[in-house]
Amino acid sequence: MKWQIEISKPSQKFITKNNIRDADIISHLEKAIRKLRGQDEKIDLKKMKGEWKDFFRLRIGKIRIIFKINFEKSRIFVDRIDFRGDVYK
Repeated sequence: MKWQIEISKPSQKFITKNNIRDADIISHLEKAIRKLRGQDEKIDLKKMKGEWKDFFRLRIGKIRIIFKINFEKSRIFVDRIDFRGDVYK
């Protein structure tokens, strides 16, 4: 099944500004899906708490991707992509 990925405007701006390829982001999100489905993937993925309780955090070096996943509709919403210190503000 094909996943629909929606990326917020601030996240898209960060991707463009830092010359990150969309394919790189998509491949990391695909790994996150496989890990959440129980497959063995070597990625740093965490379920978030508090006001971010429905979101996941994916760590890629100094960059963090904050996203929400809907398995029923096969949709991923990327809320934020930013550097470690700025992503949670």
